[in-house]
Amino acid sequence: MENMFMKRKAARGWVSRLGKELVSLLGRPVLSAVELKAVQENVDILLSKLDEVQSEIEVELESDLFDDDLAKAFEFRMTSLIPRIKAELDKKGDNDSSTNGSSGAQVKLPKLELPEFKEVTEWQSFWDQFSCHVDNSDIPVISKFSYLASLLEGEAKSVISGLSHTSVNYKIACDLLKERF
Repeated sequence: MENMFMKRKAARGWVSRLGKELVSLLGRPVLSAVELKAVQENVDILLSKLDEVQSEIEVELESDLFDDDLAKAFEFRMTSLIPRIKAELDKKGDNDSSTNGSSGAQVKLPKLELPEFKEVTEWQSFWDQFSCHVDNSDIPVISKFSYLASLLEGEAKSVISGLSHTSVNYKIACDLLKERF
């Protein structure tokens, strides 16, 4: 398990360094499309490796540590995506004008808190939010399952409690919950 934590630490370090490099590139008066693309591709590769290691950790993690680790992993990933998305938006700004797009407005959004599902009457609201922010995202399927399981309470939790956390069982868990609630 310690080996997986070290792999994750290394992947996070590289993702952070590349994020800083993206910010630096975007701050230049003249933006090199080649450099930007190279850093973006490396960010994508390392985020993918980070997702793989995170999935391995989630499968092995003890249940009392699971929720805290998952929340921290989610926060790191979302924070890491900001420079990558800004670079993509700035690149699109290049196509629309002669500037590098760095003068766009900055908006700080509050931390997203997904609701727990406890009451049958809350199902549609819960599923709409979960679907939008997790189910339709590009994170690994096993991570989606982990997020889903961490947000369920009571009867909903017991509906999927017999399923092991695997990619295949994620769809089964979703189908069972949709059918039940």
